[in-house]
Amino acid sequence: MNKLYSLLLALLLAFPAAAQTEFTSFHAQLTNPSSILTAVNSSGEVGIVAFENGALYSAVLDAQGQNTSSFKGVFNYNEKNALGLIARSDHFVYFEKVNGKREAVRPYHIDKATGTITALNPVTLALDDKAELVQAYTLGNRLYSLYFSKVTSRVQVCVFESESEVTVKNFNTPVLGLYDRLLKGERPVNPVFIDPTQEPTLASGVHQKKIYHQGDQIHIVFDGFGAQRMNISNLTTEVLYLDLATEKTRFSALPLIKRIRPIGINSYVHQGILYQIQIKPDYNMELGAYDLETLTPLKSYAFKKDEPLTLKASPVASNKQKAHKADTAVVETTETVLKKLGIGTTTILAEEAIPGTIRLTLGNYALTSGNAAMLPTGTSLLNHVGPAALPAVIALTAVKVNAANSVESANSFHVYLQKENFEQALPVENPSYFEKLSAFNRQLIAQKVPVTAPFTYDYKGQMHYGYLNRKTQTIHIITFGKEEQL
Repeated sequence: MNKLYSLLLALLLAFPAAAQTEFTSFHAQLTNPSSILTAVNSSGEVGIVAFENGALYSAVLDAQGQNTSSFKGVFNYNEKNALGLIARSDHFVYFEKVNGKREAVRPYHIDKATGTITALNPVTLALDDKAELVQAYTLGNRLYSLYFSKVTSRVQVCVFESESEVTVKNFNTPVLGLYDRLLKGERPVNPVFIDPTQEPTLASGVHQKKIYHQGDQIHIVFDGFGAQRMNISNLTTEVLYLDLATEKTRFSALPLIKRIRPIGINSYVHQGILYQIQIKPDYNMELGAYDLETLTPLKSYAFKKDEPLTLKASPVASNKQKAHKADTAVVETTETVLKKLGIGTTTILAEEAIPGTIRLTLGNYALTSGNAAMLPTGTSLLNHVGPAALPAVIALTAVKVNAANSVESANSFHVYLQKENFEQALPVENPSYFEKLSAFNRQLIAQKVPVTAPFTYDYKGQMHYGYLNRKTQTIHIITFGKEEQL
């Protein structure tokens, strides 16, 4: 086993030089954009929109990565109102929120041949009184914007098929405290969308309010609601179900964690299974798998602090240069492992490492700003609604490169389970996307590359990670294949 992990470590260190491929690079009329959005059509053409100093910059790439058009136009816009970018067969559409008495969305038409950006008339939405924007995201080249009205206690989902086609789905949600769950709490206040087409990282999984969308089903998952109030001890994981086809909704929760207040609680949904982790003040740990639709328990594990954490299948990895020298051949106690995770928000990720084997990443994640204020998530440096809160947060492992005086802390270890019955499985050698991206970003840091505005997108199973080199004004896009085996 020691030889296996020594080999894996060597492969990870060698990864940046061998396992990723540069898809394209091109000069851009940008020096320090605040963020970059992308959308891909069915032909593989990529639309790019960037925000810089009151200007919108657009570029279009063909399926081979060649820059076929670009345009830079000055508009009177507020980047905090950016909602998303979608692709059509012959053009791209960028959406932004319009400030005013009535909720409205302004689309921008982006010509595929020239890159020209044309502002169109705002679309006024048929929303309830005092409806507030909860979150906006793109999926399947549609824009979804979610609103909630405290007056009517309704969730409304606006679905944009194009710049002019929009439908509104209405959900009566008489759930006590739903407004507080959706729109109050510690930063980031708003739930963050977890894109099923992209790979997870600790920076995206750290959120305790997550939106999942599969087919016509939207699930909003809340972990530890009320934890910011110190007198609250009965915490749990809750799920709000929204069916876009029937406009029906329901609300369910796992059993309350009574009598003892956990110091860490979080969950992650993968392929219809909700995985939850609880860390207790005395360093006891519980891990459970539940059917997402019914919240029926499928498997649970519990470890007391002085018991060996037998599920642990890898050393505690750290993004710091001085990593923990854990020897997995010697099983460690639960308390020892959890103390190695350090400070931060408890995080859990789930992915299928190989067919039939689920890899869970358990850890803590934190981002400390220059004034040493602890931020619960990397997106505290960005917008909380719209594209900056989309799974481009995947790229926040690069935030230490471009955010002044920010320090990222990410410590984690792996657990492997059989997909069929959630029994412990043998470790899988190939690293996760999070590990690949972290290794690549360490290379950028070592080379002192001035990275800004990182972004990601998926096309036909290839994860694309892009960024702007401020010094050369060049956008680089790197591919990480999901099917790669090291």
